[in-house]
Amino acid sequence: MRKARFYIIFILLLLAICSCKEQAIKKEISRIIGTKVEIPEGLQAMLYGKDTIVDFSNSDIKMVVLYKDMLCSVCQLSQMEEWVDFLDIAYASGNAFQILFIFSPLEDDIPKLYREMRISTFPYPIILDYNKSFISDNPEYPRDINYNIVLINSENRIIAVGNPLYNEQLKNLYISLIAKSVKTIPDNQ
Repeated sequence: MRKARFYIIFILLLLAICSCKEQAIKKEISRIIGTKVEIPEGLQAMLYGKDTIVDFSNSDIKMVVLYKDMLCSVCQLSQMEEWVDFLDIAYASGNAFQILFIFSPLEDDIPKLYREMRISTFPYPIILDYNKSFISDNPEYPRDINYNIVLINSENRIIAVGNPLYNEQLKNLYISLIAKSVKTIPDNQ
């Protein structure tokens, strides 16, 4: 009887903790939605291992994918093929939808990341933010690794938060919001 009561109390505590965590997540997302994202001038971009210039100012909608210094930048670079569905949408949109893949590496990772970038065959520009200007210009940007991917409108205001790669509902929401903003995406996306 005593064990049963312990298990019931334990389960109720777990449910309460989960509910509190869910409420905290909802509160954090509500706080972030509508926040303006500043895209600093002069960020270095690379494509196929070469420096390139990318103009993000004319997009109707953008996705910002921030790989911050707490992650292994080279490891993250090796997983970029996971974005193929969104890359297809970006190419089909004719730059009306763009993705900002921003790498903000640890100082020790910079030489390794730069080496990997020079040999990369990833078919989309990657922005290198060595001096952390994106992070310093956006103090309200989500710090939690689960929320440092956002969708922003033409005014650079956050309209969706979270990683669409691992959540089918979120992926569908992102695609729907992109489709509403961009008229050139084929219906089969």
